[in-house]
Formats: sequence, structure tokens, C-alpha cells
Amino acid sequence: MVAKFISIVMVWAVLTPALAAGTPGPLCLAPARAEAVRAAWSGAPGRLLEVAQREAITEAQLLSVLPPEQSVGTGGEAFDAVWQSLQAWPESLTLIERSGQLFEVLGRIPSGEPSKVSRFFNLGDQSHGLSGHLRPDLVTAIYVTELPGRGRTEHGVQFIDAAGGVVFGVYVPNEQAAAGNETLAAFRATRKLVEELPRLCP
Repeated sequence: MVAKFISIVMVWAVLTPALAAGTPGPLCLAPARAEAVRAAWSGAPGRLLEVAQREAITEAQLLSVLPPEQSVGTGGEAFDAVWQSLQAWPESLTLIERSGQLFEVLGRIPSGEPSKVSRFFNLGDQSHGLSGHLRPDLVTAIYVTELPGRGRTEHGVQFIDAAGGVVFGVYVPNEQAAAGNETLAAFRATRKLVEELPRLCP
């Protein structure tokens, strides 16, 4: 109970300054800043977190104003549908970045099911690749992205928390990104799914 109360206070602490400033909060950037942020991104594209930090905004806010061919988002309630779509990818690379550390897990996205005793979404058992326990109720936004990277386009799906940060991303592996590849085709299907869902930001 105490932990839940602390979590609520922490989320409120993040949201209150943004609301007081008249912005839509940590997920959607205020229209007044959108044009300037888009210009900053197009002038010097790079890693999402680096650009967001340079512009003093959240990763979600940056994603919310990128061109639709680069970024399309929906609410976290789409988690189940998106996760099921990811299971159809022949191969994937899951990235988790925290405090400057970058973890990569190569392998297919496993199935899973909600826990009967907690809020966790338990990933299926497998001998290698991604495993663990997720909290879909803490995912507030999901973005499908096609972002310029190091001489190539990075195709991925970003899972966002209430503070507007990317918790983890699922990507088409570099060697799988050639046109006509099955994994890239599966990515396109996931993108189409998200495009047909309600948009997160106006």
C-alpha cells in the first residue's frame, strides 16, 4: 500500500509541473514547441534519448512531433494487440537502456499471459532470448518508429512509461532490414496495426 502511494506521488510530481505550464504533459509536446523541435531533429538526427535530452523534453514528446513516416503512436492500452503482433516477427532485437548502460537481447518475442496473483504479464518460458515479467499497466504509450541511424533506418517499437521515457524497444535486427525481408514485412504489419488504432497525441 505504501509503495503504491509513493508511485502515485512520483507520477504526480512528474505531471504537475507540465500541467501547470499549460503543456499536455510528458507524453505530448505543446504545439508551440513542435516546429522548433522538429527542426532540431531534422538538422541533427541521432539517438532518440540524446536528442530529447538536448531539447529538454521527454522521448515521448519528441516522438509525438516527428513526421508520421518516422513515428506513429497510440496509447498503452494497445499493449496486448501490439505484443501479439511482435510475436509474428521471425527475429527481433530488444534494447533496454538505463543510466548509460545498453542491454541487447536477440531472439523472437515470446508469448505471455497475465499473472493470476499480480499485475505482471509473464513471458513464456524458453531456453534463450527474451524472458521475464512485464507490467503492461505501466505502459502509457507505444510508438512504431522508422528513425535515421548510423547510415541506415532503424525500425522499432518503443514502449513508453508515464514519465515519457522509453522503457524498452523492440527492433528489426540490422541484418534483417533489407527490403523484402520477412522481418521487415512483419514490422510493416505491426506499423499498420498501430496506424489503425486511436492516436495518442493530436
